[in-house]
Amino acid sequence: MEELNTHTPTQRLFLLLLVSCLWLSLPLTLYLHLYPLSLAAVLAVWVIEATVAFHLRRVVRRRYSIEGSEGGDCLMSFCFPACVTAQILRHLRG
Repeated sequence: MEELNTHTPTQRLFLLLLVSCLWLSLPLTLYLHLYPLSLAAVLAVWVIEATVAFHLRRVVRRRYSIEGSEGGDCLMSFCFPACVTAQILRHLRG
């Protein structure tokens, strides 16, 4: 048991600080490396949702002869995709 306790108090303090810094820096490093990936995933989902909303809005406008422009549809779909989808569903339900 004496062999394991061969470090001086200064060495023990240094080791404790080193381990503490590693435990604190590991989650921060993982967060900083994974944050751009999660941001890219959110952006990709938003673009897909907006594209689908734009396509649905364009199809509904043409099928039911609703006035409007494709530029306005594109703008509304990319700024407010959830609202566009809700509006389409309300219109289709009656």
